[in-house]
Amino acid sequence: MFTTFAAQRRPEEQTTTTAVATLADRLAYAAVIEQQRRWLERTLGVPIHELRPEAAAEQADPVAALAEAGTTPLLARTGGRPSGVAAVGPLHGDDGGFELTRVFVTPAARGNGVGRALVAAAADVARAAGGERLVLETHEPTMGPAVRLYRSLGFRDREPLGHHTHAGVITLELELAPGRVPALV
Repeated sequence: MFTTFAAQRRPEEQTTTTAVATLADRLAYAAVIEQQRRWLERTLGVPIHELRPEAAAEQADPVAALAEAGTTPLLARTGGRPSGVAAVGPLHGDDGGFELTRVFVTPAARGNGVGRALVAAAADVARAAGGERLVLETHEPTMGPAVRLYRSLGFRDREPLGHHTHAGVITLELELAPGRVPALV
């Protein structure tokens, strides 16, 4: 377990974030990823596999697909219920860089610190593996609240990774300096 939000008063409101390890975790992760796929397709108006061709293969077993790429899938639970997902892994071609991807908070859990918990857990994973920075790409026009969260945590604009060339996609980076813990929790 990486992060618990103790600031939340009642146990049923506490958010915990863990690396996906059990069958129950895998099933919960896959269910939230499916929610993310439906939300993205509805929001962007285009099938996700047209934006990310690898998405079709990932849908069958997202945890296996991420693990194959050396990426750690993270699952947030609030009050024991799945409330969000993310994944973090080495950024190919960028020594010390780790990519934060697949971040999604379920609609019912939004505004309750789940996104912050997922970013904190991803930063913990990256630091533990020797990471110096966390990098992500996001679609600013449709994910404004997430962009505001990332910026409030210290993420700054950086040059594009080149993964996505769609209008509105931005690339952000958070320095993970040793001994410096950004305002993640």
